[in-house]
Amino acid sequence: MFSTTKQSSTITTCQSFDFLFCFFKKKSKIINKRITKEKLLATFRDWKFMEYLMDVASSNKHGDDIATKYATFFIDLVARSASIEEAAIVFHGHEHLIVDSMLKALLDEDNTRTLWHRIVCGQTLVQFLDICSRPTIINPAQAYTDMLGLVPIEPSPNVLHQMFDVCLCSFMSLRHFAQIYIYVQNNKK
Repeated sequence: MFSTTKQSSTITTCQSFDFLFCFFKKKSKIINKRITKEKLLATFRDWKFMEYLMDVASSNKHGDDIATKYATFFIDLVARSASIEEAAIVFHGHEHLIVDSMLKALLDEDNTRTLWHRIVCGQTLVQFLDICSRPTIINPAQAYTDMLGLVPIEPSPNVLHQMFDVCLCSFMSLRHFAQIYIYVQNNKK
C-alpha cells in the first residue's frame, strides 16, 4: 500500500495522514467528522500502517534518510495523537511491535545499520516511552495555535498513557536485557 520508492510523495502522504486526524477540531459539532475520522483510522489499522511504519523506520533496507524521516514522522504522529481519543486505535495493540522494532534497530545485532540510524531509533524509543508515560499532554498543534493568546493551555488526557505499562514491560523483558548484555559484551574495547 505504501511505497518508499518515491520519497517525496511518501512523505507528502504521511503529512496528509497526520493532517487528516490531528487537525480536525476536537470539539466540532459535526458528528460526521468524528465518524469519518474513526472510519479512516480503522482503515489505516486494517492496512497495517503501524507495521509498515515501524518496518521502514527501523529497517536498514531503505537507507538512513528515509528511515530517519519515518522515525521522525512516527514520533510527531505520537505527540500529536496522544490527546486525540479517536487516534488510539492506530497505536493500541502495537506496544510490543513499537518497542521491539526500535530496540532491535538500536542494538543492530546483524551490524547492518549505521551509527546514525541506531541513534535515531534509540532516541525515538525514548521519546515514545516519555510521551506514553505522561497521564496528561498538551497537543503541539493546540499549543501552537493558542501561543499568541497568552492564556495557559489546559492539558488533555493522554490516550496513549494506558499503553505505558505494556511498553515498559516489553522494554524491560528478560529477552531485551539478554540482547543488551550480549551487545555490551561483544562491543567492549
